[in-house]
Amino acid sequence: MSVRSLLARERFLYGPWVLARRLMNRSGAAFHGRVLGWKQSSIPLGSNIMGTKYIHVEPGFFATGRVWVEAIASYGGDSFAPSIRIGRNFNATERVHISAIESIQIGNDCLFGSNIYVADHAH
Repeated sequence: MSVRSLLARERFLYGPWVLARRLMNRSGAAFHGRVLGWKQSSIPLGSNIMGTKYIHVEPGFFATGRVWVEAIASYGGDSFAPSIRIGRNFNATERVHISAIESIQIGNDCLFGSNIYVADHAH
């Protein structure tokens, strides 16, 4: 029997199950932020962060869903000098993709909703 079918049958287990999953995801997300060296940040597990040496993030980066942040230094034989700078207290929901080959700057206190794509190049 799967966990989902058990929870559907035993509704009283659903609340504690959801709470436990959220706590595990948040603790993992906070750990992921510390591993990247992003202070006071929460990045959900499963997020894609590439080109970290070209990405500068101020304290307070918080994402509730998987994000994809990539600074592309080379592609197809071409070389680039990417820079991504994200200000303090950046908040994002799920499926946010930020991609740079030159420069992207996001200011302080910004909120990005779901399904956002920000790039300085053609996809």
